[in-house]
Amino acid sequence: MTASFNQILIVDSLPDGEVNTAEHLFEDVRGWAHILGEAPHVVRVRVEAGVEFLALLEQRAALARRDSYAPLLHIECHGSDEGLQFADGSNLTWEAMRPAFVSLNEATRMNLIVVVAACSGSSIASTVQVQDRAPLWAFLAPKQDIGSLALEASLSAFYQTLLATRSAEAALGALRSTEAGLLFMYSSAQTMYRLVVEGYEREHGSAEAIQRQAERLCAMAGQHGFGWSVDQVEALIRDPQIFEGFRRRFFMMDLFPENAHRFQEAAK
Repeated sequence: MTASFNQILIVDSLPDGEVNTAEHLFEDVRGWAHILGEAPHVVRVRVEAGVEFLALLEQRAALARRDSYAPLLHIECHGSDEGLQFADGSNLTWEAMRPAFVSLNEATRMNLIVVVAACSGSSIASTVQVQDRAPLWAFLAPKQDIGSLALEASLSAFYQTLLATRSAEAALGALRSTEAGLLFMYSSAQTMYRLVVEGYEREHGSAEAIQRQAERLCAMAGQHGFGWSVDQVEALIRDPQIFEGFRRRFFMMDLFPENAHRFQEAAK
């Protein structure tokens, strides 16, 4: 399973007066890209507020729908478990941002990689909901607060190796070898989908659990005039096409048939 991108888009929303790691990283990554040649174009965009960030994502989604455009989205701002805080002090929850991430991921045919350089940025995982389309292909973000110098050093190692080797595995290895490397989380949509499905099967997939759920649903249906039997409801719960529908929608196979091959190892 792979993803492709043709631009590194660094979104800078760090407050004025703070060490601007976004600016430093942009200069470093652009320099490495120039030296290595044939590297993705590196762009830095400054946004002051959450509404500007959402507008930027939609503008890039529109570009991706028109052209062969797929950015690696790098976000530099403050963050928390609830979401992101932008330079002007405005906040967006992860739930509020999820539709914009989904839109951009869909426009790039499920190739969106997101790097969140913000405290608790790994909480972006909460945007992944298996009953909806995936908001990203994969993300890399800190699990907790990391000092600006350590954060910059880790991400510099990541991007330098990524550009030099074109290998995500090698880039993650370089990041993890840095002082703060183990404070980052990397996960893909495929991994998160599998974990959710496996967790559901553990909690609700046993014969006893299915029977309890069927009895509860059967009783609810009876209150609305439906004469379903417990066996009928159990058959519906066990129908593999239910999860297949979720899988195809989540990985956008219904929109992009090639994704059936890309994500053929995804839990079924």
